[in-house]
Amino acid sequence: MATVLFERSTSGFYPMPAARWLFRLASGVLMTEAFGRRVVRAPKRSRCNLLTVDIRSDFTFGRFNTALSRAIDAMAISDPLTMVDVRWIGEPGAGSATHLPLDLVTGQRGRVVVELRGESDDRTDRETILRMDNWAIGCRFPSGTKQPPQARQFFSGQDLSVVVPALQNSLIDQVRIYLRDFDLEDVRFSTDHPSALPAFFKDNPDAAALAPESFLSPQLGLPHVMTIPLCPPLATAIIARIEQSSAAANRFVGCLRKAMHASRKPSRQPAVTGTKTIHYFNILQRTRGVSLAAQAANIAQPAMTEQLHVLEDTLNVRLFDRRSDGLIPTADGERFGPVAEAIERGLRTISAGGSPAQRTLGESLRLGILPSVSQYGYLVNKVADAVLAVQARHPSTKLVVMEGPTETLQGWVTKGFVGMAIVETGLPNMPRLPLGASEPLVAIAHPRHALLPGGPVTLAALATVPLALPRSLSGLRQILDAAARKQGLSIVPRVEIDGLAMLIAVLNREQMCAVLPASAVKREIDRGELVAHRIVDPEIARNLFVIYSANRSLTEPERDLVRTLRKGLASPDADV
Repeated sequence: MATVLFERSTSGFYPMPAARWLFRLASGVLMTEAFGRRVVRAPKRSRCNLLTVDIRSDFTFGRFNTALSRAIDAMAISDPLTMVDVRWIGEPGAGSATHLPLDLVTGQRGRVVVELRGESDDRTDRETILRMDNWAIGCRFPSGTKQPPQARQFFSGQDLSVVVPALQNSLIDQVRIYLRDFDLEDVRFSTDHPSALPAFFKDNPDAAALAPESFLSPQLGLPHVMTIPLCPPLATAIIARIEQSSAAANRFVGCLRKAMHASRKPSRQPAVTGTKTIHYFNILQRTRGVSLAAQAANIAQPAMTEQLHVLEDTLNVRLFDRRSDGLIPTADGERFGPVAEAIERGLRTISAGGSPAQRTLGESLRLGILPSVSQYGYLVNKVADAVLAVQARHPSTKLVVMEGPTETLQGWVTKGFVGMAIVETGLPNMPRLPLGASEPLVAIAHPRHALLPGGPVTLAALATVPLALPRSLSGLRQILDAAARKQGLSIVPRVEIDGLAMLIAVLNREQMCAVLPASAVKREIDRGELVAHRIVDPEIARNLFVIYSANRSLTEPERDLVRTLRKGLASPDADV
C-alpha cells in the first residue's frame, strides 16, 4: 500500500503523520552527511564532539522546526566538528535516524533536552526559556468576519464544542487547572494527535479547538482558522535544559533561543552527497577492491571508479590509496567510513519504516481505571498484565493509564479525556462492554475485636455494626447501597475512607467493619491480621465493565486491550 505523505486542502497541502516521520529521519541523515564532509576537511587528529538534543514533545510546530534547522546551521559554523544528533523521543517511531560509532567521538559530549512546560513551573539555573507559546481558541468563521466572539463565549456549551487535542500530560494538567480556576466548562479532551487538527476541522467545521497558538498555524494545514487568545492568558513555555554540560551545549541553547525569535527566513540547504555514492563507498570499504566492489554492486568497474571520483571531488579529499593489491583507506577515508555507515543505516531505516509509520504514528490509548487499593490486588495486576501485553503488540502506540473513582472516570470518558475506562457501574446511555469478571464483596474486620461471629454474615446483620466505607462516589459504595435499598435497608457508615492503608489502620484500632473484595487485603488475611466474612442474603459482587463514548468507535489497540482483559480476568488464577 502506498504511503500518503500529504493531503490536499482548499489552500494547498498539509503533512500527514508519515510526512512528519519522514522529515524527522531524513533531517538526521542530512545532518550526518554534512557533518561527514566537515570531518574529512578538518585538520588531522582533530577531536570530534557529540551534542545530543532530545526533543521531548509529542508535537512540534513550523517555527520550532525552522529555528532548530537554523541553530544547527549556526553550530556547523561555530563548532564544525560537533555532531548535533537530534532525537525526537516524544514522537513514536521518529527517533534518531543515525547514531555515530562511539569511537569516532573523541572530544566532548553534551546533552540538551527541549520540552514544553507550564508557565509557572519551577525552573533550575540550567533551564532556558526559548519562547512562550500562548494558548488560543481556533475556529472557522465566514470570510470577512471582523468581530469574532470573545474566548469565554466558547465555553457556554450553547453553540460550539471546544476540543483539546491529545498533548503530553503536563500540558493537559495545565489546561485542566486553568479551566477549573476560571470555572470554564463544556470542554472535551480528545484522544487524537494535534496533527489530526486539519481533519478535525474538516469533519467538524462548526467546532473549536483549544491549543497552543502555534499549533493552529495555517502552515500546518489549518486555512481559514481564526485564533482568539484566552483572557486571562494561558501560556506554555518552550524550555531548553542542559543535562550534560559542554561548551557546544551552551552555544546551541543560545543559537536556538535566538533562532526562535528571528524572522522565519528559509534555512540554508547544504550540498548533498548521492545515496548511491555512499552505498558504493561502503562496499569499497568492505571489499578493498574496485573489481570486487563492482561485482557486489552489480555495476561495471568503470562506473564504480567514476562514483569514487565523484565522492572524492565532492569532499575534496582522497579517500583511498590505489595499490597493486587493492585499495587502502587514507586517514580521511578512515574518518569518513563510520559516517558513511551511519548515513546508509539511516537510509535503510527510512526505506523499511515508512508504511508502518503512516499507520501507527500518533496513535494513543488512554485508559482510566479504578484506584489501585493495593499493588497486590486482583484488578490492578490483571490490568498491568494486559497493558504490557498490548504495548508489546503495538509498540508505537502511546499508552496512558490514569486512576479515578467511578464518577470521575465516567466524566473523563464523556469529555474525551480518556478513550475508555474500567468501572463497576456504567451510565445507561454510555456503551459498555462486560469484562466477564465477577468479584464478591466481603466484610473485613480485625480478629482481635471479634465484631462478627465466624462464618458468613447477612447484609441486614452487617448494617447494624459500625462500618468504615468508601465515599458515595466509589463504585463499591454504590453497589453496596443499591443492594441495601433492594432489601429495604439503610447503610450509614461511621467513617468514610477511600485509602486502603488508612482503612486497615482504622480497623486495627477500632471495632469497625469494611466491605471490600477479598483480593484487596489478601496478604493481610493470609497472615491472620484481618478476617473476611462472606456476605449472604443477598450475595454482593462487583462486575467490571469497559465504558467508552458513543461518539466514537474503539481503535484496534483498544479492542486488543478489551480482548486481553477479558482473557486475563477469566483465567483460573483469578482468586475471587
